[in-house]
Amino acid sequence: GRHQDRFQAAIPIAGRPSKTQEWKIPLYVIHSKADRVVPIGPTQTYCEDLKKAGNDVTFVTIEDLQHVPTHLYAAPLKKAVPWIKKVWAKAQKSD
Repeated sequence: GRHQDRFQAAIPIAGRPSKTQEWKIPLYVIHSKADRVVPIGPTQTYCEDLKKAGNDVTFVTIEDLQHVPTHLYAAPLKKAVPWIKKVWAKAQKSD
């Protein structure tokens, strides 16, 4: 979040939100209900607050993945491809 000027968007996976960070770029957030390392509740609430404030946030909930086996997040990431294409197309129009 500190270098948003270098990116068009971000896809945090099972991340712990920083309430002090002001987001300006679109977010596609993936988080599992089964995550015991970083519970989903604070992340989901943070994303809801960002959306209410007018930010471009897509929040994707996964049911049964733990925090550590990151390779199992490949399927949810594949579903983000249309979102990425949309963000890139929008960025190219504004350039």
